[in-house]
Amino acid sequence: MKHLLFIVLCATVFLVASVSFSAPIWQAELDRAESLAEQGLADSAKAVLDRGLDRALTHYALSDSTVPVYFYVDGVPSLHFFRGFAEAESLLTREVRIEALISGEGSIRAANLLLQLAEVYEQHAKREKSQACRERSLAILEESHESDDVALAL
Repeated sequence: MKHLLFIVLCATVFLVASVSFSAPIWQAELDRAESLAEQGLADSAKAVLDRGLDRALTHYALSDSTVPVYFYVDGVPSLHFFRGFAEAESLLTREVRIEALISGEGSIRAANLLLQLAEVYEQHAKREKSQACRERSLAILEESHESDDVALAL
């Protein structure tokens, strides 16, 4: 009986460890959001995408195995922690792609996500990639502003 209990305990620890460390906590949420977006279920996809981002941004705390990443939303910095810059880059790259499926390449939200991705690149000394994201975001925002001006003129 003791051996059986020990085996069950070891299997449980293994399963918890493999779930916790094999894939980022947010990956399943983004997979689901992407699937919903591809099916044309934009509202559901957006809700799942938001939940995935919230989970990703609140999952880790400062430790020897995490890196701090600052995001700026409306000029206000917020500090989040990831297992590494690659995880932050992966999260935001996927989010930009899924947001494009939901709202189109030129959405304001995609522009804001691109700015967050630019911050990750900047903090990881990938200035060329950071600049490319900033320029793409600016182009979206300028196009959106011009569309608003045209709509107002009509």
